Amino acid sequence: MDATGGFLVTWDGIDGGSPGIFGQFFDSTGAMIGTEFQINTYTTGTQYDPSLAMDPGGGFIVSWTSLGQDGAAGGIFARQFDSAGAAVGTEMQVNTYTTGVQASSSAAFETDGGFIVVFHAADHGLVGNNILAQRFQSSGAPRGTEFIVNTFTTSYQSFPAVAAEAGGDFVVVWASNPQDGSNDGVFGQRFDSSGLPIGADFQVNTYTVNFQTVPSIVTDAAGTFVVTWTDASDGNGRGVFLQRFEGGGPTYTPVPPTATPTETVTVTQTVTATSTPAVASCAGAPVAGCSPAAKSLLKIKDPGTPGKGKLVWKWLKGTATKSEFGNPTASTSYALCVHVDGVQVFEAVVGAMTDWADLPSGYKFNNPAGGSDGVTKLLLKEGMSKAKILLKAKGVNFTPPALPLSAGTDVTVQLVKNPGSGAECWEQVFTPPFLRDVTTQFKDKEP
Repeated sequence: MDATGGFLVTWDGIDGGSPGIFGQFFDSTGAMIGTEFQINTYTTGTQYDPSLAMDPGGGFIVSWTSLGQDGAAGGIFARQFDSAGAAVGTEMQVNTYTTGVQASSSAAFETDGGFIVVFHAADHGLVGNNILAQRFQSSGAPRGTEFIVNTFTTSYQSFPAVAAEAGGDFVVVWASNPQDGSNDGVFGQRFDSSGLPIGADFQVNTYTVNFQTVPSIVTDAAGTFVVTWTDASDGNGRGVFLQRFEGGGPTYTPVPPTATPTETVTVTQTVTATSTPAVASCAGAPVAGCSPAAKSLLKIKDPGTPGKGKLVWKWLKGTATKSEFGNPTASTSYALCVHVDGVQVFEAVVGAMTDWADLPSGYKFNNPAGGSDGVTKLLLKEGMSKAKILLKAKGVNFTPPALPLSAGTDVTVQLVKNPGSGAECWEQVFTPPFLRDVTTQFKDKEP
């Protein structure tokens, strides 16, 4: 938003057969200004997942992921614009390390007109994904070299977000697995205006069961900042949680917000999600009454190289109608839930509307780059004893469950629908002995 209340929206759309980055201006009343415009100039392959930062004068910077443009699997690119929407220079490559996949960028303006872009890298010579940052001068020239933000480098760090403070300091937050002892947790690190860390990284969430992920951050002129994230622990699907920090120097103090009678307070505050469409979520334990299949297959691969894991689940020769699947082109979302002996070990969510196609006999989700949990394909096909569900996940956003998957106990796989009407879930229980269950692969089929 600029000083007059005008704002810009960016998204990835189709630019001639594959996704590209687009924008549209609005005034303070929400009325469109002009027409939508394309931001990326390199249109080969896929450009997706834009991040936008706007300065008070209306100038802005957009960053995004581009597959193949940096000569490897995926890189981060950005482009500057003035307040009239005219490009300032050409699009630029943000990342200098190009091995593997760089993705999930976030941008913020600094007080001197420069800007910073953070992103996660699936290699960078370390184990798992790591969070990287690159600062730029107002001219677009790099300010120093890219650097690793996180100090905890075990497993996967992902979904970074950045915000700059009025004094020139900045804060980066991200999801880290399994730093808080239970899947993803939200962590942060403050930096001074010269780019040096202020103190150690800090944990944002205090409730650690299951997943706390996809954080966002904003700051004010006093240096107070608020971090929000999603969490499946509010008892009603996924909720939105927040934590406010204020203080000064190397230590910022968490400040509990004041609760109203309609809000649920845990350690900080739980705000019940009321956005539409609703987002599916696993319940932590298998859901009762799911529709079984006559045949099913589950394959999980984790070669130990970030971004190279894969998951395939096939639910075959069951019974389902198109209406029971809901309508993902409008409001229905899905969660693939994997449970071992009744305990959830994996969740992958596919949201509504984006990347869905309405077919005569069902629906098809297709995102070659992978959604937030790495799902690239979800096919829902109706039929009487011939219905089919096929889900595939892979890539940098896919984090496989720990393998081997089971110590000789049942593995239950469910696809859960939200909002529910009629049949709400479809499942298969895989019983030992399995075809394969080792540190790099799980494979089994039923019957």
